[in-house]
Amino acid sequence: MRNKKKQFMSLLLATVIGLSAIGTDSFNQERRIVRAAGCGVTEKQDGWESIYFGSYWQNDTNGDGVADQKDEKQPIRWRVLNKNGNYALLLSDQILDAGKFYAGGDSATWASSDVRNWLNTTFYNTAFNTREQTKIVVCSLETKGDEDTWGITTDSTKDKVFLLSYQDVCNTCEYGFDDACGTYSIGSNTRTTTNTAYTAGKAGMYSNTTSADTWWLRNSGMLEEDAYVVLNNGGIAITGNPVNVIAGIRPAIYVNLEDTSLWSAGGRILVTELPEVGDVNGSMWDASGNLPISNQLPDWYTVPGGDVSDTTETEVPSSDSQETPATKVNLAHLTFTKRTEGGQVSQNQSGHDYEWNWSSVVSSYLEETVNGNFQRVEACADGIYIENYSKDFVKKDSKKIDMELPVFGGYFSGSQYNFLVFGQENPAESDSVEVVRVVKYDKNWNYLGACPISAVNTSIPFRAGSLSMTETDGVLYIHTCHQMYKSDDGLNHQANMTFSIEQSTMTAVQKQYSVWNISGGYVSHSFNQFIETDGTSLYRLDHGDAYPRSIVLTKCNKNNVQSCSNINLLDIAGNIGDNYTGVSVGGFDLNGNRMIAVGNSINQSGADRYGQRNLFVSITDTNLSGTSLMWLTDYVAGDGIEIGNPYLVSCNGGYYVMWEEKKDNDILTKIIKIDGSGNIIEGAYSIYARLSDCQPIITSDNKLVWYMTANSSPVFYQLDTSDLSAYVHSEKVDLKDCTVTLSQNSYEYNASGNVYQPIPTVKYGDYTMIPNQDYSVLYSNNYYPGTAKVTITGKGFFTGTKEVSFEIVNPSKSGQPSEANPGVIVNPGKTTTTQTTTSSEDKKSAAPSFQTTAMVKPSTPASVKAKNYKKKALKVTWKKVKNAEYYQVQIAGNKRFTKGKKTSVSYSGSKSFKGLKKKQTYYVRVRAVSYSNGNVYYSKWSTVKKCKIKR
Repeated sequence: MRNKKKQFMSLLLATVIGLSAIGTDSFNQERRIVRAAGCGVTEKQDGWESIYFGSYWQNDTNGDGVADQKDEKQPIRWRVLNKNGNYALLLSDQILDAGKFYAGGDSATWASSDVRNWLNTTFYNTAFNTREQTKIVVCSLETKGDEDTWGITTDSTKDKVFLLSYQDVCNTCEYGFDDACGTYSIGSNTRTTTNTAYTAGKAGMYSNTTSADTWWLRNSGMLEEDAYVVLNNGGIAITGNPVNVIAGIRPAIYVNLEDTSLWSAGGRILVTELPEVGDVNGSMWDASGNLPISNQLPDWYTVPGGDVSDTTETEVPSSDSQETPATKVNLAHLTFTKRTEGGQVSQNQSGHDYEWNWSSVVSSYLEETVNGNFQRVEACADGIYIENYSKDFVKKDSKKIDMELPVFGGYFSGSQYNFLVFGQENPAESDSVEVVRVVKYDKNWNYLGACPISAVNTSIPFRAGSLSMTETDGVLYIHTCHQMYKSDDGLNHQANMTFSIEQSTMTAVQKQYSVWNISGGYVSHSFNQFIETDGTSLYRLDHGDAYPRSIVLTKCNKNNVQSCSNINLLDIAGNIGDNYTGVSVGGFDLNGNRMIAVGNSINQSGADRYGQRNLFVSITDTNLSGTSLMWLTDYVAGDGIEIGNPYLVSCNGGYYVMWEEKKDNDILTKIIKIDGSGNIIEGAYSIYARLSDCQPIITSDNKLVWYMTANSSPVFYQLDTSDLSAYVHSEKVDLKDCTVTLSQNSYEYNASGNVYQPIPTVKYGDYTMIPNQDYSVLYSNNYYPGTAKVTITGKGFFTGTKEVSFEIVNPSKSGQPSEANPGVIVNPGKTTTTQTTTSSEDKKSAAPSFQTTAMVKPSTPASVKAKNYKKKALKVTWKKVKNAEYYQVQIAGNKRFTKGKKTSVSYSGSKSFKGLKKKQTYYVRVRAVSYSNGNVYYSKWSTVKKCKIKR
């Protein structure tokens, strides 16, 4: 066996790493390893430990006979190749997907490959949720050529997900692979694996899950048109594997496993249980031994994905460090924020806050389904959208229900049925007009019936208030509000109203809508409404500004909604009927013999009726024999704090109270936990998130979840309630720590008055910032030739400014018209006829005159030199060429440029190549490139120069 030079990921391992405890007993079993000569141990490798982490499509779970993206994703099993404290290098146990290394087919290195882009964008976002993503370390990778075959050493990269290299799969000391490498016939089942059912259905792959198949490595071959593969016998093919054929993909990741809730032990994978080595050829080759180039692209090539960032957020720790790798300034919100695609676009941000002095109907709803997925229900202007999302918030399917009446009232998910409430205005104040309609659906949203409601003293339903529903014993109770018919004073007053609907017959059996007093459940004006039931009594909460002027709680028997007792939770100062109350009410819940309400209010006994608001909680017994009100915050006017309307979220051990808080134009969400008596037992936590009119929920696995839209598809937030402190926002990020790249760095001026505006991509670590939310853009000097500027200004979580520049090329440099070069040149680079300008006086008598203009290709670069200027590196220099936009520089292992050819670009008169091999002779050549109006022109290649690497 050959003793290979060990190649490692940058900063990964400098020495043989010991094995240490990470999580569970089964995981902590010491892995037996075999070491090559010089490693000091010659035990036989018997296998690897494994874990489950992340999820991906793998098997047919819906029983339709096909494993595809209609199935549920399943946990991914990973082989633990090595451990370093809490960190582990993982390789997928099976081939998870398939595709081409580079669809273009001409040439590609790992840095420029399609498979790298897909792994670090689409696969990364599909296979791992936001919490899992925070544990995946960005690795600095070197991808080098093999010593014996020379191969190609490519640019270093920084990746979250990657393919193993040739050196990795020959690494016995650290990773446990057989070091028999380098020929097609020498195989090893330490490298063999099978397809998942999902992969087996892909073009170009074996159509079963029992035969070992072929999978890509990240090394380029002896030619850039090739890449390395592991064959289905475990041997390694180093050449003859075109980058545009299909092979399997086995992702690798480097993960921090200290959070044991994110992964589970997968048991031991024994070498003896791996597929037996088979034929040398895998599925890449047909029965005749040929390599067909499939016209069918894998489905993942059609999924949009951005460029892979070379900016690392987290580096791999060195082997002597057991500490968590350093992260950039507080990016806690990225761990619980999930931006979706494909969902209905809407605007519900801060929708829980009052509209001036009163609340509004709720348009956005979220619930956990029986399988742990999520259902979004939202009323938009053109209908009701029902969307189903997976556990990791990937949209699965959707449907739309048309509005039955023009005004939306609310949604309720009952024990057996779903209900939607609609309404319409009744300006004629006619009792024959249906002003409210309650519609019943089954749980699959099939229409089952409706209850029309009319003659209830209503000119506008749901006016200046909200709507709340509850149910018991097959009866649906609705508590809402309306603008009434004109009264004797000639005005249309607003008040609450209540209905009970027999679900089986969809008939209204009780209606409370008449002008009465609080003993009949009547509150005017009622600016917010809530309702709860314990199965016997109904408890209704109203925000009244007149009769009574208080936050008032009423209780009645469920069979008589118009006979009530009541208690005031908070008396409101001011004149009867004054719409301004200085109060918002945000949540109400019944818990045993206690009723809990939360809201915000000014000091109602103070002199400043527009003073500082604070949060309150009231606790009232169900007998209405007593109530207590406690303040949860104690801000004063000088604090400059604006408090939003709070939510009340029931949880184990009490409630979470959530609200938006604004200071100095910055808005954060605050969270505290209170017990059943209203005492604060946890928090307050400040997190970088926004609330909406979607009531947050606690899921079956104790996650706090809600969503928000800002003229966007839903942005989901998911917080693990076991440690809310992990999400705390501490400070803003300065844009000086961000990177900005432009969609275009130069433009050719066309004298047509264009405004040149390249699109910036702004990143903080691996986080791609969102325009108009995270930053604003200002362009300057972007009309005429010269240097233009793009100024990025931080917003929200980000602060400061950053400037980048781009060039608008003077027309005279590109053959475009200018004062010194009149006329229009067509198809630059070719001989054209151009009419000259004549004066208006000469036009009548003078025949047109023509001149000939030629655009000449750029000259061939001269004075090319190549020098071994430092260890394992050479530098190429040449004399710059007039009119050249840039230069192509080629390096190869032979003077015919067929061995390991690599082409790079330079915008100056030199280019350096690093990571070369000592005592190897390299050949280089240069050519100039110019362009205009979409046409590209190349000079001839320069004289070939050679350089031997002596040091």
